[in-house]
Amino acid sequence: KSRLSATAAVTLVILLVRSVPVCGQAPLNTRIVGGQESSPGSWPWIVSIRPGERGKDHVCGGSLINEQWVLTAAHSVNLKTNLVYVYLGRHNYNDPNPNQVERKVITMKRHPQYDDVFNEYDMALLKLDSPVPFSQYIYPVCLASGGSSVHAGVSAWVAGWGYTQEGNFTFPNTLREVSIPIIGDNQCKCAIPFFLPPDTLCAGLQEGGKDTCQGDSGGPLVVKEGTRWVQVGVVSIGQGCGRAKSPGVYSEVSLYEEWVKNETTSGNTPGFVSVKNNCKK
Repeated sequence: KSRLSATAAVTLVILLVRSVPVCGQAPLNTRIVGGQESSPGSWPWIVSIRPGERGKDHVCGGSLINEQWVLTAAHSVNLKTNLVYVYLGRHNYNDPNPNQVERKVITMKRHPQYDDVFNEYDMALLKLDSPVPFSQYIYPVCLASGGSSVHAGVSAWVAGWGYTQEGNFTFPNTLREVSIPIIGDNQCKCAIPFFLPPDTLCAGLQEGGKDTCQGDSGGPLVVKEGTRWVQVGVVSIGQGCGRAKSPGVYSEVSLYEEWVKNETTSGNTPGFVSVKNNCKK
């Protein structure tokens, strides 16, 4: 009798552990407000994607979603390129990066409905050649699950190695971060002078000055949900960088839960977390 009880208890513990997503924890992140150079480990899921031989320039960002898969933008993925490396745990644009782990990409999957003219379904997955070890500097982000909603005015964060201003074609020395508010759909449609894909959300300041830029594409837009960081968007398109009344456009992660789960069958299932009532305080 006692043996059966112990077995049942162990089974229950295992089920409870498995039900808690392994994602979204950033113990070295103490961010509250503002935008500036990040500190090492602040965004442990951030990935630098660099096509070609080792040592080539950064092209796009991405996010680690489990031990062997990276989420990025479809327009960041060139299916004709056979050699792509990703770097995790990286902080400096160039070496030294003592916490860095390098992996080769062995599979690239664009969303099957991706449209490179209108930038619809701008989402892609990269499979790494081997699992990465988790640490304070390398850890997967949680993903917004289907049905999630992020209200206008909520503060979101985005980080990357993209250009620091429009027309300045140089990369920063270190990973940069910025906090920007989510913008409502109607306001975004009025602000964007081109076709706005229906699977997107927008973020930015009315007065401009804080935004993503070239080189940030594919990177994660995250919000804090309780004690976890949850990715709600993937950097997609925009008009210029940091222009007034011209927010950045992000592919909405919650709409892709089924596709991501179906494609990432190797390794642990990425951690999906519901984002609800995330209203501006």
